[in-house]
Amino acid sequence: MTVTDETATSLGADVDAQLERLVALRGQLREERAAAVSPAVARALELAEIELFLGLTCLGYSDELFPHER
Repeated sequence: MTVTDETATSLGADVDAQLERLVALRGQLREERAAAVSPAVARALELAEIELFLGLTCLGYSDELFPHER
């Protein structure tokens, strides 16, 4: 996870705590996607991660969406 010090201090502890939980949720989505029983389920989980990523960026998150695709 990448959160700038400026963002972390300006958004507050509640936002920081939610950011941490959502980053953990993103990791869980990735694990479920890797274990998906069908391509359709994998795609649905990928779309969920994309939507979650958009929300994370509003909280100061600055990692890449799909760093493995560089």
